Amino acid sequence: MTDSKKIQEHFAKAHFILDEELIHLLNKDDQSGQLNNVIIGLNKECYGLRLFEEENEPLLIEVYYINYKSKLRGNLIRIELENPYYSRLLLVFCKILAMEHSEINEIHAFNTFQKQLRTILEKDGYFTITNIDIEELKKIGPNGALINVHHKAIKQIDLIPIVDFYREIFNDNYKEASKNNNGYVYLMINTETALIKIGFSKDPLYREKTLHSQEPQIYLIACWNANRQVETELHRKFKQYRIRGEYFKLNFDNLRVLKDIMEIYN
Repeated sequence: MTDSKKIQEHFAKAHFILDEELIHLLNKDDQSGQLNNVIIGLNKECYGLRLFEEENEPLLIEVYYINYKSKLRGNLIRIELENPYYSRLLLVFCKILAMEHSEINEIHAFNTFQKQLRTILEKDGYFTITNIDIEELKKIGPNGALINVHHKAIKQIDLIPIVDFYREIFNDNYKEASKNNNGYVYLMINTETALIKIGFSKDPLYREKTLHSQEPQIYLIACWNANRQVETELHRKFKQYRIRGEYFKLNFDNLRVLKDIMEIYN
């Protein structure tokens, strides 16, 4: 059986649609209050995660997303932390969320859940480290070491480096930015909110530096040698996803459409 088939079977058994009754039951065990804020209308959505730990049993993770627009609804997936397909199952779950809720960015959702997992594991006495931390340690050299002062095991939490991920989508064309041309339509991402800025500048790299004073977490991910009219056309194309000004909530499928539109400017 192929990995893809196994993942489909795992997902079918682990994924659940939550109706109002189930969401209210889930709320009884939510100590953060975030789910209750959605139920009473203070917030429109919440990302949640629960850890189940039994002696001699594998760690079980419940990941859920609750949304309240016209009605209260949600999705939940149960995964054993040591499941070899854990990350891929979680990513499929986030992809489903993005398909059902246009405002969700699947990569941002994945990292949000993983950061929550890290918090819960640390609180439970585990020592956690991310794949990004490990890459930084490798730069130190062979003498780098980890010291576990916790009573429990070390757990690696995989995060998706969102800037590198999106730069790869656009074939690292951000490197072509040069102030010797007439101008560029560019994309930047805010790594905290996953909002995409669609802008125009004669020097996108300089524009990135100037924006850092206001948003230090914003990074250039793509650019094309095109005029300001093209920027306006993109704003019009994705207007339903506009959050404010030049910032848009675009998921992976939206970005693939944008990439196809801009292909002629490569």
